[in-house]
Amino acid sequence: MSKPSLSVELAAGHFDDVRFQDGMLRVQGWMFLPDKQLDFITLYWNSTRIESAQCQIRGDVLQAYPWIRHADRSGFSFIFRTEAKAGCVDLVGYRRGRPIASLRTLVRSDLDVIIDVPPEELMKRVGGVLYLRICPRMHREIG
Repeated sequence: MSKPSLSVELAAGHFDDVRFQDGMLRVQGWMFLPDKQLDFITLYWNSTRIESAQCQIRGDVLQAYPWIRHADRSGFSFIFRTEAKAGCVDLVGYRRGRPIASLRTLVRSDLDVIIDVPPEELMKRVGGVLYLRICPRMHREIG
């Protein structure tokens, strides 16, 4: 099923983890609308519906947005097989069976590679930190 053409609100949210691994794409994060609670979220990959899931509990999001009572029910986590090495992740949030919110990101597998890292002293001097978070894999290996 293809992604429907929607005119819905842009959700507040964040993609905490979007990465390719062993032919799978992992997509995790959170999304919400300040004035409406989402019941479930559907993920589309390159305009093709992949799956839907109930919103997961995210206490950290509620801590960050305590004035939004439903902020804790904003999490999503999807893992699915794909042959594509690049594409668009669209999330559509639903309330009472109707689409009301969306969030989007673009993904490329070739950006998740190890690259040359500047000398440690230069990173401290320029960035004030010991490591750069250029990609998740690099962060794990040098962080």
